Amino acid sequence: MNGEVGLICRLAVAAKNAIKGGEFKFTKLPYENEINFNFCEKGKKAGLMARSADVWYARLKGEGVEKVFMIMPYIVKDRRALGFVNTTGCTLFAKFADGTVTRFVPHFTPDKQKRGWNVTFNEDIIENPPELQHFKDNTADFVMALSNIEKFAEHIGCDNFAEAFRKGGDVLTGGELPDLSETQGIPELPEDKLRMYLAADISDVFGAMGSWNDEPFHKALEKELTDDYHKLSEALLGHNRLALMYLVNED
Repeated sequence: MNGEVGLICRLAVAAKNAIKGGEFKFTKLPYENEINFNFCEKGKKAGLMARSADVWYARLKGEGVEKVFMIMPYIVKDRRALGFVNTTGCTLFAKFADGTVTRFVPHFTPDKQKRGWNVTFNEDIIENPPELQHFKDNTADFVMALSNIEKFAEHIGCDNFAEAFRKGGDVLTGGELPDLSETQGIPELPEDKLRMYLAADISDVFGAMGSWNDEPFHKALEKELTDDYHKLSEALLGHNRLALMYLVNED
């Protein structure tokens, strides 16, 4: 999964579970080195830095957080510009008991010594925030998007991508779940939403070199099938992201 999207999903789910009365359970992935949160000033509370996700959530709890959610665009004009981080527009939001809504915008910086990423979230207050959009369960549409693009990948000779789309569809429709390790940082979700998360993870193939944006596009171009390529790619990315916003934001 895209590094930026994955991190925000995991933070939001961990916070939501804690707000509902559970523990705040968050595990960093091996490539996530430092994760810092810069808080803005709110009333008499000065801005501070939290140097871990646990401290970040404790601060939110102390400020009366009621809901944590994520929003990202599900229609992307230039999919070829997508990278592993800093390109998705995915944003983490917090709503507090006094009506204040803030957003945490991440920035990833490569750490060449540790061969990973340092992440800094900066918080700011949203004036006149809009009502939170509700998302529906799009499982059926997601399955269809995966099935259609799987057939297309086979047709243009991209069997490795076809296999990824097939695996995503199998997980989504009740197939055997992959082996899960605690080090993968998989968020705690009910099985139906866990399946959506894993399917989205498996089928997130949009990035730079070696991604669905690279060789498959050129193979589609050679076969004069770029219209189909763009239509199917847009559907997959859209339903992938809609599934993530549904499983993260909706109770």
